[in-house]
Amino acid sequence: KNVYMTCEDGSKFAFPKADCVMLPIVHSTVEEIAMYCWGQILLDLDAQYLVKRGIHTMAVTCSEAIGQEAVFRMRIPLEGSTTSPWKRGAEPTHSTITF
Repeated sequence: KNVYMTCEDGSKFAFPKADCVMLPIVHSTVEEIAMYCWGQILLDLDAQYLVKRGIHTMAVTCSEAIGQEAVFRMRIPLEGSTTSPWKRGAEPTHSTITF
């Protein structure tokens, strides 16, 4: 079984399904991957426990290559907050790409 991809420019690719991980992101940029990972890490941790321990901000850095990285840093949402950093529209407090 394969996963097929058609790009905006019409290029087509096929990848073995066993080699793929399907993520709920629009583009496979390091910025979006960093944002997605931030959200997944927070889901696996207890946000309220972190805040009680004095941890109010978390950052995730993803790198494509040496010198090419994106940092997603955001305050840990308080209980009842509707902020969802892994969905479109959330504004990171810091994001960089270095070439």
